[in-house]
Amino acid sequence: MARGTGKYKVACPVCGKPLFTSATAEIDDICCPKCRTRYAVKVETGTLQIRENELQYSADE
Repeated sequence: MARGTGKYKVACPVCGKPLFTSATAEIDDICCPKCRTRYAVKVETGTLQIRENELQYSADE
């Protein structure tokens, strides 16, 4: 956490590419632009959770 700002810098755990900076966030689907890994991210005061998201989209016709 950066001192004085209260924000977290979230980076991809696979390739290290910075994803975003935030004090609080709950994102169900974010894709790393470098390695294309999908994540679900939850940032709250004092906690940061990031996990791989294996959502698959399909269209039923």
